[in-house]
Formats: sequence, C-alpha cells, structure tokens
Amino acid sequence: MGKLRDTQRYLLENWTTAAVMREEMDGLDQYVKELTQRVADNLSKQKPWSQCEPELSISRWGWFGFWRKPEWRLDWEKGYWVTVAVGGLVLNRMLGHDEDAPDAHIWIPLGEGAEKTKQLRELIRVEAKSVIDELMKEHKEKVGGDRAFGYVLPHTPKQWIELLDAGRFEDEVTRHFNTLARFIEPVDRALRAIRKSR
Repeated sequence: MGKLRDTQRYLLENWTTAAVMREEMDGLDQYVKELTQRVADNLSKQKPWSQCEPELSISRWGWFGFWRKPEWRLDWEKGYWVTVAVGGLVLNRMLGHDEDAPDAHIWIPLGEGAEKTKQLRELIRVEAKSVIDELMKEHKEKVGGDRAFGYVLPHTPKQWIELLDAGRFEDEVTRHFNTLARFIEPVDRALRAIRKSR
C-alpha cells in the first residue's frame, strides 16, 4: 500500500478544521445558488424576459438562461430553441479553480438541421454587428460550443469575492442579462429572415 500524500496527511492532522471548512464551502456554494435563483426570479417578472421561460441548471456549470420565447423555437430542429444565458456562476469557475471562466452567451445547439442553424448563427452576428463590435471593446469573445456569440465575464477571482462581499453579485449578473437583452431584436430579425427564405 502506498503512503499518504502530504495533503492527505495534513487533512488527517487537521480533521476538525477541515470538516468545518468543508461545511463552510458547501454553504458558500449554496449561497451563490440562492443568489442566482433570486436573479432568475426577478428577471422572469420583467420585460423582455417575462416573454420567455427561465431555466436554471446550477449544478456543476452554474448556468441559467431564458428560452422558449415562442418565436425562438427552431422549426427545423425538434425541441431546440435559441437561449440567452449566463454560465459559470459557481465558485469553482468564478474563483479560477476550473479553467472555464463564467460567460454570457447566445446559445443555439446544432442538431439534424445543422446547416440552417449555422446560417442562423451567422445571420444573428450580422444583425447584431454593432452590438458585438461595441461589446468587443471591453470584453473578450468566447467562441466554440453551441454559441452564436458569447463573451467572458470580465471579473477576476478577487473581483467576484468583492462583488459577493459587497452584496452586488445579483446586480452584476442582472447587468449582463441587460447586455444580452440587446440581442433579442437581432435574434428575432434573423429568425424571421431564415423563415422567409424557406
């Protein structure tokens, strides 16, 4: 049998302190989930988000978004919708333990109608060009996955801690959703154009 690693030995020697720390860490994770739930609840009562259904997936990914706006269903993809979301609202990602930083994005999954979906993504970028150009002056674009557009939330781990400590986390997440709201009309125009071309 192998020997204990240094970290294992440290935990055993400081078991009571480690148990308290684990409880506190779990409590902080739960606190961030509750704050995120409050943001979703508040936004879902306000225009333009009241037209959509909120969806929370605050497990490992800390993701929540708005979707199922009636006009955002992809007619050519069974069960797929355009979704506006903020992802990564979990401490592992906010504090840099996970290399995938929190982001805000327009999510459109590729399915059987991949060509039409790719066309829609490109058209959204054309329709939202001025918004994207403005955002890229202060944000780093996040590409890949099923994003039509996305940007990395511009906060260091220390800034996330300060936002939580000052009670401004909810305001900051809301601010990013207000930024994403600027994509609603371009998404609507792009979808109308795609539908007319069929």
